[in-house]
Amino acid sequence: MKHLKLYEEYSVEESQYTRLADTDAQEEAIANIEKWIKKMGKRLVGGTPMPEVPSPATTILDLTHNGSEIYINTDGEIEVGGEPVSDFESFKAAVEEVLKRD
Repeated sequence: MKHLKLYEEYSVEESQYTRLADTDAQEEAIANIEKWIKKMGKRLVGGTPMPEVPSPATTILDLTHNGSEIYINTDGEIEVGGEPVSDFESFKAAVEEVLKRD
């Protein structure tokens, strides 16, 4: 049996959340979010692709049970609580604000 080497060319490690991505840009953004969440001492509690026709879909990640706080568009743009974020500092501030509301 021939063994195939899969995903060698990808620098993003697959996780349960990166598997929700429809595009490479989403997968990379989700990997960054996972690093940022870990750096904050927090964790994601769920996620789902939001069905869209035609595909690809926006991916939604939850900080709280069914919270839908984080949206990742197909081009990798991230929104937390409806606010666009582009780096760790803006992500951290948006997450803290969203969690403060709950």
